[in-house]
Amino acid sequence: MGRPMRVLAMRIADHLVCCWPTAFSNFVLETSASLAPGGTWTPLTNGIGVLGGSFIVTNAIDTPSSLFQASPTVKQLFLSMKDSEK
Repeated sequence: MGRPMRVLAMRIADHLVCCWPTAFSNFVLETSASLAPGGTWTPLTNGIGVLGGSFIVTNAIDTPSSLFQASPTVKQLFLSMKDSEK
């Protein structure tokens, strides 16, 4: 299946910076306020830029708590399911 997708998260001053390789353009960064069962994950669509070979998003640390995950797009999940049927 290739190399795993990783999101690098680092604190720079009073910001949290998340970045991941542009080679994984089939992934979306999602955010949620809770890990509770039934919690909602929402695609993060604002503030994502490209720097070198990475997507990058910066968030102020003083904003309300947020959790992040990278998920394959629906199209990518569909293609993965089709491949597993072979």
